Amino acid sequence: MAVPKKRTSKSKKKHRNKIWREKALSYIRSESKVGIEKLVPPTEDSILFTYPKPSGFSSTRKGISKKNRKNIR
Repeated sequence: MAVPKKRTSKSKKKHRNKIWREKALSYIRSESKVGIEKLVPPTEDSILFTYPKPSGFSSTRKGISKKNRKNIR
């Protein structure tokens, strides 16, 4: 017989959504900075400046080899 799951409190739900939102915004910010780089040819000054990685996301993906990782983006 199916048993209903325990209800998640508002505070837990808000906390989980807040973390997700922060990760998503961080990812969007980093992607938008990288997108600008693609449009503008690199100069000596821009080569020295590096952009931060998005917080909350790991740099490795399971099941994807290092050779094919560049082609995904």
